[in-house]
Amino acid sequence: MELLLKASEQQVACCSKLLQVHPGETLLLKAFESAERAAQSCQKDGDFLQTVVQSYTQSVLDSTYFEETLLVERAFSQASSFGTVVRIIDALCIPSKLGIAPKEVCSLLQDEILECLYWRVGALLYMYCQTTLTRGTEQKKGIMECCSAGVGYLDLMLHVQPPLPPLQEGEYTTNDPSLPGLLQQGIYSDVHMLALMYAGEMCYWHWELDNGGAGQEGPVPALTIGGGPGVVADAGSGIPSESESGSSAGHVDGSDSGSSAGHVDGSDSGPASCPGTCGYDEALPFVLMGAMRGLDFVKEWREELNPVKLGVDYLTKYIDAARGPLKIQEWNYDRAIQLLIRMKKSQS
Repeated sequence: MELLLKASEQQVACCSKLLQVHPGETLLLKAFESAERAAQSCQKDGDFLQTVVQSYTQSVLDSTYFEETLLVERAFSQASSFGTVVRIIDALCIPSKLGIAPKEVCSLLQDEILECLYWRVGALLYMYCQTTLTRGTEQKKGIMECCSAGVGYLDLMLHVQPPLPPLQEGEYTTNDPSLPGLLQQGIYSDVHMLALMYAGEMCYWHWELDNGGAGQEGPVPALTIGGGPGVVADAGSGIPSESESGSSAGHVDGSDSGSSAGHVDGSDSGPASCPGTCGYDEALPFVLMGAMRGLDFVKEWREELNPVKLGVDYLTKYIDAARGPLKIQEWNYDRAIQLLIRMKKSQS
């Protein structure tokens, strides 16, 4: 329990620091209470492993969701923004923080929380790649690796819950006839739709960069971050915002926040000595380091990535759902079609 106690106490200190800057914030108070519960459980006699892991994870999710919200409100304009992104990704690598095997951590968490953890890292990597490409970078290989890791996390998120098996007539009753079809495709929420689009776009960026492109052909999509409730996006990016999609994107987070953990004020330099004011390119090695920690699947994923095949699969699934069962919600799929056409041309 030594590492568990240390991690929980560090999270208590993190939440306390955030509360000093943002006193009375409900989400931070909730995160602080969860972290304290985890630390106290570590010191009790008996088997409290599940309580510790769940409480610690919930605290991390809540505190960092608060930070992500601030990043979005400030449009990543502060010099410390990418230092914060690095810290958030590092905080979400929970197995490495707790000294517990990833499979054991997964067995102690609910599916909804696992989905949220994978989603949060994948969406942050998407945001980082998009912003870096938009502002220009010469570190194409590093961005390709970030795209690959981001796709890996989002693919994990999309496979936490298996698709609903085909149903026999009369086996399932609902007022929404489109629902069974969506569940049979593994689309359980708005976040699953967003994950399909984000993963498809990162596959496209990877393919473009690998073929000598800049990663951004045609209109550059607006800055986007995916975080759970209140996902911020622009119609030009091919990803609907909460208001455009007609519903909330916060179904998978297992909490009021749907979230993650860190220090948005830039007062802490974060893991691996990443400067609190590091820029886009300077932050890249640390973003990658945080994304890779504690998750063995990433290396295997990078070796197996076929961006065109996967990108076509993700985008086709997204477009089919947007045109079909989710047509009434008016999901924007213009950019998805553009990217799909470009990648399919390379297959012919």
